[in-house]
Amino acid sequence: MKRFIFIFYHFFIPFVLYFLAIKINYPYGYILFILPLSIVILIDTLAFSYHVRKYPLNKREEYAFKVRKADIADFENNIFVIKFKKEKNLYISTSGSKTLKFDMTNCILPKTVIRAYFIKKFNLIMYNRLKKPISKLGSSAKMPKCFKYPNLVIEFRYDNKIKKYYLIKDFKTKPNQLISEIIAAPFATYPLAHTSLLQHKHIDENI
Repeated sequence: MKRFIFIFYHFFIPFVLYFLAIKINYPYGYILFILPLSIVILIDTLAFSYHVRKYPLNKREEYAFKVRKADIADFENNIFVIKFKKEKNLYISTSGSKTLKFDMTNCILPKTVIRAYFIKKFNLIMYNRLKKPISKLGSSAKMPKCFKYPNLVIEFRYDNKIKKYYLIKDFKTKPNQLISEIIAAPFATYPLAHTSLLQHKHIDENI
């Protein structure tokens, strides 16, 4: 049933609107296509923001750590590595001296959300120090040379597969566009998201 609703909402309705836009004289057909499509995109954006903001589902003390103090990575081949294994819906890391647990039950992008959490934690150091706007929180940040993780990789092991991603490379955090949007999602106040993202807001580094 959910699959049917997804296909109907994202494919059938836009196709019908496109067909009507061709058949109806300009500009009414154009308006009929653009306006509902814009509403669909807005609803999708809000739904995605709400979805990623829910995760992780478990208690904060099970996954939170203090960047400046916690030992969360192993040192292998001149690189620091955070290793996660998947146990049902839990992603668990025992790297370093601290155990981290992320409950990602029903999350559509569990690995990406976890990566976003780590990059946000690292970026907060420079974000607060330089009083950057919230829109920059998800951008690549240059860490100080004294930072303990000059190169940091996150590794996911599941279903006999291994996926590795850089979190930090040569003292720079490595977010992609999707990770940047996930990081910014909790701080965007709709419908004034653009305005709120241009402002600086002090954020506790221990979140």
